[in-house]
Amino acid sequence: MLIFQERKGNGMPNQCKRCQAPVIWVRSVNGKPMILNAKPEKRIVIDRTDPSNPVGIVTDTYTSHFSNCPFANEFRKGKG
Repeated sequence: MLIFQERKGNGMPNQCKRCQAPVIWVRSVNGKPMILNAKPEKRIVIDRTDPSNPVGIVTDTYTSHFSNCPFANEFRKGKG
């Protein structure tokens, strides 16, 4: 399971510097910065605490901004 901590007051821009889309900056549990699309998507998470009675929970989730930024390749490491 990945757990993210939002970075507040860190001076990071709240929009992508290339496509200008709204974003949220967070840190992963490994301490690496991640850029996410600011608009959450509704998804269903399955709680299997009781395996005989799984429960679906609707929650907001965020996707990596690199999944839809038209300039994502410019940010990849090792770009010639």
